[in-house]
Amino acid sequence: MNQKHKRFPLFTLPAPKFLTEDLKKIDDFVVMVRVTPKITLLNYAQTVLYLLIFLSYCLILFLIVFPVVLKIPFPVLLTVVQRSGWLFVAYGLQGGMATIPPEHLKDFLYIWVGIFVLAGAAVLVAQTRRAIRDFRGLREIHQMTPQQRSNFALEKYLRVSLPTWLYSSVNYEPTPEELLAVIREREQVTEGQTQAIVDALESNEGSETQEEEEEQPSISTLLSVTDRLTFSALGPEGKQMTMVLSDAVAPSVGFFATCEKGTWTLKGDVEKEVYDLGKDTAFAVHRQRANDQIIARMRTADLLPASVKPGEAGSDPGTEPVVPFSHEDEKGTEQTPSPQQLMLSEKGFNLFENRIEGQDSFWRLLSTCSVEVFPIMANFYKQVAQAQALPLADAPVLLTLEQLRQGCHHVMKEYGEGFLAFHMKKGYVWSWALPFYKHYREQCLAILAYANQREQEYLKTCETAKEKYEVIEHIAQLYGWQALVSTGLDLKDKGVYSERDMERCLAYYGNVKKRSAARAIYHRYCELRSRIDPTYEPGEALKKRADEVLASPSKPLRSHKTR
Repeated sequence: MNQKHKRFPLFTLPAPKFLTEDLKKIDDFVVMVRVTPKITLLNYAQTVLYLLIFLSYCLILFLIVFPVVLKIPFPVLLTVVQRSGWLFVAYGLQGGMATIPPEHLKDFLYIWVGIFVLAGAAVLVAQTRRAIRDFRGLREIHQMTPQQRSNFALEKYLRVSLPTWLYSSVNYEPTPEELLAVIREREQVTEGQTQAIVDALESNEGSETQEEEEEQPSISTLLSVTDRLTFSALGPEGKQMTMVLSDAVAPSVGFFATCEKGTWTLKGDVEKEVYDLGKDTAFAVHRQRANDQIIARMRTADLLPASVKPGEAGSDPGTEPVVPFSHEDEKGTEQTPSPQQLMLSEKGFNLFENRIEGQDSFWRLLSTCSVEVFPIMANFYKQVAQAQALPLADAPVLLTLEQLRQGCHHVMKEYGEGFLAFHMKKGYVWSWALPFYKHYREQCLAILAYANQREQEYLKTCETAKEKYEVIEHIAQLYGWQALVSTGLDLKDKGVYSERDMERCLAYYGNVKKRSAARAIYHRYCELRSRIDPTYEPGEALKKRADEVLASPSKPLRSHKTR
């Protein structure tokens, strides 16, 4: 198997896989190491002491030993070498077993002293240089900001040494089979500890608890927050469902999804952040509706029983099952759910957990429900942040242009019009959601801007006209995406940059004769701007560019507003 060497942005650290074909007792393994700089006063003291020691030795060597050696005339040294050099070499070849003539003993002593002085000088100089380099690195990283420190290259300070008889091969990309084998070996080690914890837990349970039957199967649940709120469930036997929650419940469920996992929120704070004044029962209604929607879909997917059995919820046999979600919920009719409805939802599935402390009621999402926010964009943003720290010439090692194009496609597909924008039908961002909307908008813009920079850099290397046209079209598309993202539901910087990006988008589309693409994205841009400000009219620069690119030669563009 060919071993690949990959350069990482921070440092290069081999993950050795030892070749042990004839050593059956030594297992091959793959090691992944994270190096974290630790700056303390003790580190400074050790580094400074290490530096002073070798500086002192160098001073002694150059101020005391060398002057004594240099006092010997050079002709004398040359005579010693000519007279006894060949005997010294013969003595070394015979392993020190030859007899040294008495008249050459003094010459041998001079030669040995010279060798030791030169060897000592070489070692001291090398160690002193290393001590100086380590001290400079410590000072440099101590004075850096956290952002600069994350981009600090550690490879010149990292040294890994192995004995000559131990051979290592570097493999940064282990095959799935190799990685699985390593994980299986670790699993054998931890399985015993896990089983011991389980046994101890079972021994502490009472007999009554042990006899209880499991009410319903264990279901893995995930709440995904992108431009819309998506709930998915996966049963142990492989049955699954995915649904988009309704606009009515999205504010309350989305609010809890952005809270730190496991933290409790006072009910009054939820009502204050999410709802208007006077809607004291809205949270209870939307909580019930969210559960009803989820239960109905889970039953359709056979993840829950089709109906609640009589008496299961602790009510009369004639109790009605939970009512499935209906679009009538969107009409705004608010009605406090009955205790029977709440009990039925909790027996089927409850997305919320409640804790009472005195007169206060605290709420949070189900602790076993995982939450992810823009998962594709968040992961891709980390790759882009690492790649942009490298020189443009080295960036393809970490993130190729094709990977960047694919990533931007997935990011824009996931981002839509922004954080939960699908549910914000009134055309403005909810107050509690505005910081999240701006945060993820900036992430998306950073990704697009970096991709644009890479495309323009690549354009300089293109040789054929076809390649250049393709890259220019990508650049136009990226500028258009930047303009749309900057607009969204919350106009960034009063639209200055969005108009500039749209003007550039039209210009590049015009250069490659893509008038239909330019017209489509321009109309979409004007539609978004008009939704924020119905009186919107494009600026002079954008209007002029639109006339040049979109209007046919015989007929000027009449209006830029989307009706």
